[in-house]
Amino acid sequence: MRILASLAAAGLLSAAPLAAEDVLAPYDYGIAGINASWLLVECRDKDPLRVARCDGFIQGVAAVIEAREFHRGNDRKVCVAVNNPAELRYAVLHFMEPTRDPAADAVEKALTEAYACVPMQVTTPQP
Repeated sequence: MRILASLAAAGLLSAAPLAAEDVLAPYDYGIAGINASWLLVECRDKDPLRVARCDGFIQGVAAVIEAREFHRGNDRKVCVAVNNPAELRYAVLHFMEPTRDPAADAVEKALTEAYACVPMQVTTPQP
């Protein structure tokens, strides 16, 4: 048993470091070139690095939405009240369609559907 553990450790220690192109998905136009289909593959993967990249992308889009919507006050269209990456990912996976549209646009659309603001009802007090 110790021999197997030693061989496994030695194999891991002698492995060459991964190149960036082996870890990152190729895209030609930077972050703006990522499409919704590629992001869905990242988000559904079992590799924690790919899921973390998915979560980071979604959180970035959510942060931009929140910054933009903050200034709208009561006229907000999107109320992303959650800050949990897993919940945001779940919402995107539930509402996003696999398309060749830019991933940022598709994530914004999914978050808008998932977290649409409920308009406040103004009522007058009854005497």
